[in-house]
Amino acid sequence: MIDLADLIQRSESQYLDRKSLWDARDRRKTRDRRTVRDQIAKYVAAFANAEGGNLILGVEDDGTVSGHGYPDDAVEQMLQVPRERLKPPLPPGQRQTWQGHELLIFEVESTETAVMVVGNGFPRRVGDSVVQESEEAINAIKQRGRTESIELDAAPGKQLDQLDETRIRTARQS
Repeated sequence: MIDLADLIQRSESQYLDRKSLWDARDRRKTRDRRTVRDQIAKYVAAFANAEGGNLILGVEDDGTVSGHGYPDDAVEQMLQVPRERLKPPLPPGQRQTWQGHELLIFEVESTETAVMVVGNGFPRRVGDSVVQESEEAINAIKQRGRTESIELDAAPGKQLDQLDETRIRTARQS
């Protein structure tokens, strides 16, 4: 389970995006449902095609929790987008109530191979943006990451200041 309080306060990044579900011109109206479903497909696939991340719907860019005003059937359709609009299908989103507002949460793991938005290609998360890539380019990046990341990390899971200086000196003398 994600730490929602932390994510809401954090800035958007490679691993986090928040979206309002209210119309920017008329805050009393919800956003167009189809547009929201298209956005869910794009962002979930983009996170899966990168290093994973979280998409939270119902939170403004400034971190204000605003929820949504959709009926249950519309929310269920939105939650099922990763299962119905992506190839291969990904797990659906979930509902979570925070500060009296219902949010839609998509926790996305990085996938082994590229994920396609059916009919709309292969998005990938780069920084706090989404870019379109080819399936081949995404798969090449994923393959390169699997082979290079282990080799580039001299001490997996450790920072330089956490290494034992005595062992480093001993290794140098060998």
